[in-house]
Amino acid sequence: AGGAAVQEQLVAALDRGVSGRRSGFTRACRTVLMESNRPLRTREATEILQRRFPELVGRHKDLAASATTVFHRLTRYAEVRCFLDEEGVRVWEWVREP
Repeated sequence: AGGAAVQEQLVAALDRGVSGRRSGFTRACRTVLMESNRPLRTREATEILQRRFPELVGRHKDLAASATTVFHRLTRYAEVRCFLDEEGVRVWEWVREP
């Protein structure tokens, strides 16, 4: 019984660690898009992330891929809109309240 309890505690601790990191990065991605006064290309967003949240971006091998994954998820949540700019490059925009 003791081993099972220890394993449950370990799993709970790991879950908290992963979700805490992920939510911190997701929150940073949300902030970058919310504070922008125009749609951002992924590269622009990652440059802002690097400047504003250096403690978070160091954990990501491919920052652009990580940010794109979060942006896609936020699009599914209807928090962000994705479209092509005038040059045909994908951009991300926070959906403002009406």
